[in-house]
This record gives sequence, C-alpha cells and structure tokens, in this order.
Amino acid sequence: MQNNNPNNHIQGVEIDLNWFLKLLINSHKLIIAITLVITILVSINASQEKPLYISSAILEIGKYSQDQNKEILIEPSSSLIEELKINFIHKQQANVIFDSEKDRIVKFTTKSTNPEKNIDLLNEMIGYSINRHSNLVSNFIQKTNKKLTYEIESLNNQIEFNNKILFTQNEDKKIRITNQIEKINNKLPQIDSKIKEIKKVILEDNKNFKLLAADPDVFLERAAQSPTLTQIIHSYNNQLLNSEAEKINLSQEKDSLETQLKRLESNNLESEMVFKLSQEKDNLELELEFLIKQNPTSTQSIREIKTKEVRPNKKATILLGFIIGLFISISIAFIKYSSKTFKEE
Repeated sequence: MQNNNPNNHIQGVEIDLNWFLKLLINSHKLIIAITLVITILVSINASQEKPLYISSAILEIGKYSQDQNKEILIEPSSSLIEELKINFIHKQQANVIFDSEKDRIVKFTTKSTNPEKNIDLLNEMIGYSINRHSNLVSNFIQKTNKKLTYEIESLNNQIEFNNKILFTQNEDKKIRITNQIEKINNKLPQIDSKIKEIKKVILEDNKNFKLLAADPDVFLERAAQSPTLTQIIHSYNNQLLNSEAEKINLSQEKDSLETQLKRLESNNLESEMVFKLSQEKDNLELELEFLIKQNPTSTQSIREIKTKEVRPNKKATILLGFIIGLFISISIAFIKYSSKTFKEE
C-alpha cells in the first residue's frame, strides 16, 4: 500500500526549502555579482537609448470629372497604398504604416530616432503621390481629348459626305423642276393660242348662226345637215372649256413647281441622318469643352506633418534587467551547486 501520510509531504517540502536556502546562502556572492553586472549593463544601455519619434501625415485624394454629372477619384486609396509600398517599403526599406479612411483619405505613419528623417520621408511620399495623380489626370485629359477630337472629326467627315449627297440630289431636283417649268412655259402659249383660235371660230359661228336664223328656209336647210351648226358651236365651247381648264391646271402646277424650287434654293439642306450626326457632334463638342475647362480637385495634404516623441521608460527597463539578472544568477548558482553536490556524493 502507498504511504499517503501528509507529514511525509510536509517534511519533503521543508527539506527542499532548506536546500534552496542553503543554495542562496552559499552562492549569495555569485548571485549578487551576476545580478549587479547584468543590472548595470542594462542601466548603461537604457541611459544610452535614444528617444523614438513617431510622425504622421494625412493625404486627401483628389477628384476629376468624366462628364458634367459624375466625379470620380483620381485613384482608389488601395491602389495608391500598393504603389507607395512598392516604391518606398520594398525598394527603399522604409518603415511606414498605411491606413485608409473613406477610400479617399490615406494616413502615413513612420517612426525612427531621427524626426527630420521622418519628415523628409513623409514629404517625399506626399510629393510622389501628388505628382503621380497630377500625371494621371493629365494623361486622362490628353487621352480623352484625342478620342473626342477624333470622333468629332469623323462626324464632320460623315456630315460633309452626306451634305454632298444631299447637294447632288437637290441639284438634280432643281434641274428636273426647272425642266418641268420650262415645258409648262412652252405649252402655255400654245394653249393660249388655241383658246384664242377657238374663241375666234365660236365668234364667227355665232355670227353665221344669226345670219342663218334671219333666213328661215336656209336655217331649216342647215339644221337638217349633220352635224348641225349648234352642235359645232357646242363642240367648240367644250374645247374652249377643256383648254381653259388645262391652262388653269398647268398654271397651278407651275406655281407649285416654282414654290418647290424656291424652297430648295432657300432652305438649308439637312436630312434626318445629318440632323442626328450634327446632334451627336454638338454633344461631343460640349463634352470636349467641359473637359478642357474643368478644374479637377488636386490631391493634397490636409494638415501639417505631426511628430511626437516617445521616450523609453528607463526605470522599467532597469527593473526588468534586475529581474532577468537575478533569474540568470540563481540559475547559474543552482547548476554550480548541484554539480558540486553530485561530485561530493
């Protein structure tokens, strides 16, 4: 059976404590010397330690307009941070922490023992960011300017081509209408002459009819013949009416053609296609004008660089050195005393 007597356990603890006290008493000089040396070394190092300076700057990313109703960031903050990491952290081994707020505010924080070095680094990063964004906006404006100018020039060519076609078509219409008017002008005198002859014949037949009517025998004899004089006069009257109606129709047609000709000569030539092309061109010209006149918001630092000093806690450092020295000295004393005891046994 196991012996679980608590007195044996207490006696074992007392023996261990006695052994540890004996270790401390026999090695007190060594423990004090090692602890003192380590504490002094830590104190010397703490006294020589320089204060740490933490500097920060805040940059606001600018905006530019793609059109009159929409503004966009020159560059997302995440993209700018990646660019700065490549050029300053990876290439120059700079110690910088980045923080982004609302996707257009970037905060740079760096720390070192030299505040001037911090400020120079942050100023360099701010200058790099501002110059980069200025180039991005300039490139965008130049690229968009070339694109819009090319599209406007292309529309001008299309409008000019369509206008040439319209002009040709218009000239053809004018020639055709002029020829029709000329034909009517040539025909109207013929109709007037015909009307005049018919009226003259009718007038003579009416005189003959009156003479015949004065002699009943001759009148009856002529009435027995076919066609009768009345029928002839009636036929001439119908011809007169038809000729006069034809003259009226030709005159109306001539007036209509002359109206069309005047409209073709006075109105601006513009088809539905040309109208649409012109509208599109006007919109592009307005967009180009807005692009040239726009004043994009520049990327800028929204406050001065702030630097704060962080001094080391020397008392805490010395106390920590003392504790570490004490631990190391006791460990060395324990190893040395255990080795000596082992040899004696």
